[in-house]
Amino acid sequence: MESRTYGQRPQTNRSSFDDSMDRRSSSLTKWPDVSVEDDLQNGRPMRSPGVHSTAELFYEAQPAKQQTTRPIQRIKQMFTHFPWRDMSWMVGVTFAVGSAFFIVNGFFLLLPLTNPSTNFDSELYWTGATSLIGGVIFILGGFAGILEALNLNRGGQVTVIQGIVADGDISDMEMKSDEEAQRQINKIVAPFRDSTMDFPLRQTQTHTLPSNNSPSSSAANNISNTTTATLPALYGSSSFLFWPNTPQLRTIYFRDLCFIAAVIQSIGTFIFMLAIITAFPGVIDLTNVTLFYTANLLPATLGGVLFITASVLQMITTQPNWYTPRPLSVEWHVGFWNVIGSIGFTLAGALFYLGTTAGSIQASGASLWGSCAFMVGGLLQWYVAMKNCR
Repeated sequence: MESRTYGQRPQTNRSSFDDSMDRRSSSLTKWPDVSVEDDLQNGRPMRSPGVHSTAELFYEAQPAKQQTTRPIQRIKQMFTHFPWRDMSWMVGVTFAVGSAFFIVNGFFLLLPLTNPSTNFDSELYWTGATSLIGGVIFILGGFAGILEALNLNRGGQVTVIQGIVADGDISDMEMKSDEEAQRQINKIVAPFRDSTMDFPLRQTQTHTLPSNNSPSSSAANNISNTTTATLPALYGSSSFLFWPNTPQLRTIYFRDLCFIAAVIQSIGTFIFMLAIITAFPGVIDLTNVTLFYTANLLPATLGGVLFITASVLQMITTQPNWYTPRPLSVEWHVGFWNVIGSIGFTLAGALFYLGTTAGSIQASGASLWGSCAFMVGGLLQWYVAMKNCR
């Protein structure tokens, strides 16, 4: 067979395709001889086998000036992007919208007590209607919160090494069973919690990259801190989970504070809804003190207590430990403002037990400022959930 030497062919016989391929192969083989240490000292991104830039995989490469506008860009995304398949986004939106109805309800409760001249004929029914709509939306938000807790770590993972994504330890997990892979991810992502680090957000947690004998690991081991970012599974995807099986519940989710908080909050929405229904005109005789206390005020107060419990657990899941707050974290403020709102909802039911005009005014006011706090928490959660847009 006749051998061919492509480099000796006449230039006139070369096609534009050959020239293009030669130029491309030439550019691919000319790698700069720069060490990892020089890259890190000069602030350049490190390139080595098995390590890839995060510009395409996780974070968008942006100049330093553009990073300061990131919050503004995310606020704009809140009004231009609607990732309804992301349960984190759904929870934030539902609680923000539901809180808006409760704010209107709080005004309807408070104004007649502070300014009786503002009364109108159908005010009693509008008060009940706004509360009923808000309660239904809260129930939907509580259910979405459970789905969110179930799917926080099921959308994929990437390991970030000071701005670089490594494919090592996470890709190996994909070959294991779902339960074992979830347990391994839990150990990496959340040492304090079994499933994820923040509720209900995609979060990164610092850990040490395991060492091995590969050439690429020697460069990576020079960097002590790495972060693992987890993405939530989207509704309709193959990895989306509506409800776990019994082994998953026992070994994973029953030890996950995020899931426990979501279940408690969902139960609280149903109990609180009972108080809303009994407060609607004509459902029960509100002049019967015993019936009013047991069928209306008791579920309202109990629902608020469950809200407080769930919100405190939400705060704890964003902290390095149970007693160290993170006031500089937006995720922490989601739980914090939910705690404030839950206290307001609890007082809105409990203060009516006093049976005085002053107690009724304070209870109505607590319903109003508690709803405002819940809206702040919902908007913050909505804002942070925009990180999951992809």
